[in-house]
Amino acid sequence: MTLPQLFKQNGYRTLSFGKVFSGNERELDPISWSEPEVLRRTGWKNYLLPHNQGKGKKQAAYEVADVAEAAYPDGKLSDLAVKTLENLKQGGGPFFLAVGFFKPHLPFNAPRKYWDLYDGAAFELPDELRDPVKLSPEIALHSHRELGGYKGVPNDEDLDVNQSRILRHGYYACVSYVDAQVGKVLDALERLGLGQNTIVVIRGDHGFALGETNGSVPLIVKS
Repeated sequence: MTLPQLFKQNGYRTLSFGKVFSGNERELDPISWSEPEVLRRTGWKNYLLPHNQGKGKKQAAYEVADVAEAAYPDGKLSDLAVKTLENLKQGGGPFFLAVGFFKPHLPFNAPRKYWDLYDGAAFELPDELRDPVKLSPEIALHSHRELGGYKGVPNDEDLDVNQSRILRHGYYACVSYVDAQVGKVLDALERLGLGQNTIVVIRGDHGFALGETNGSVPLIVKS
């Protein structure tokens, strides 16, 4: 039994936007959700700049585009979630709303305003880059192919200092971008008077693969 299925069986209206169930299997959807999922796969490798688009080629590990928040999928998701909360407020009744934001997953694509929050040249790089064999756990030395699958990123060789800084810059930009989208949804809950009787759970589907073996999975519960 899935979590939304349990709520659905107990009279809740269950809705799913974005990356909630990973994978392409859809057999659990009808028993889990009151309506078909929305924007389930649109967040993967979503590029806006013309030179980053096109099939059959390696794509960039990051993108800096001077666009509105809703130009990327996570901005669309937050707008959709807010509109849905407004409709749920009018309709009454209990609801289970799952909003699966994609960032800060690779590629690090975010509107320019979030890149501009940080000075990329000021990022300090970890000591492990100077002597990874001595200063890193063994798991950190494995060849991880996901990052190496992007344009301009080596599969097995070390990243140079400039690459490391810009990728870290992109990660920070994406964290700030998705943080703003979460804030937009939480603000709507309060504005609509739903915050006092709504349990909010923020969780990740895995930790980051930076020597942490996908541990440190985020989980925050507000009740």
